[in-house]
Amino acid sequence: DKLPPTLNVTFDNRTLRNGDFVSSTPKIVLTMVDENKFRLKTDTTGVALLLKSPCVSSTCPFRRIALSSPEVKWFAATENSNFRIELTPTLADGEYVLSAQVADVNGNLSGVVPYEISFSVKSEPTLQFSGAYPNPSSGDFFFRFLLTGNELPTDFLLEIFSIEGQLIHTFNAGSIQQFHVGTNELIWNGRDASGGFLPRGMYVYRLQLKAGFLEKYSQGKLILMR
Repeated sequence: DKLPPTLNVTFDNRTLRNGDFVSSTPKIVLTMVDENKFRLKTDTTGVALLLKSPCVSSTCPFRRIALSSPEVKWFAATENSNFRIELTPTLADGEYVLSAQVADVNGNLSGVVPYEISFSVKSEPTLQFSGAYPNPSSGDFFFRFLLTGNELPTDFLLEIFSIEGQLIHTFNAGSIQQFHVGTNELIWNGRDASGGFLPRGMYVYRLQLKAGFLEKYSQGKLILMR
């Protein structure tokens, strides 16, 4: 067995983009996927977790995360589940880098270099929406929201109207698979609620979003080109 295992890392059930925001108490799950189902990983040999935390100097060092820490739980691989590590730290505001590498039973590493992801924590609640893009578009419009702090949205409504004021499509909180602290994205495919194609022209969106005491209202025009 010379094939390296794959390491999958999620923050609060999502794959993180470099530089995105997370809550101050994220649940970080590292899962090792190995094609060898006959030799299962049942210990932490070859596991290296390091975290670069905010500091006063310009070059902050990585510090090893002890696998015996109360913030760390690990689970041996079984016939029905992969080896995984769950990390639940409490983080101060600032910029971080997580470095991780695992090895399978035969010592094959999950990468030539360790997996690294940068992220930020901002405890102050903020809510940003920068409009839809691309605009004009011949197909999909992307609506992106950035949320910081630790409170998730309690109210969400996005409505698409024709220029005459007819309601074309409605999105609610259930339309986004899972709201989370950080970057959230919703896609309108330029069709009506039943999936029918719409003619080219101008449309209007109306957005309402509430998270804790923060409220965001926005309205704008969308140019659909065919």
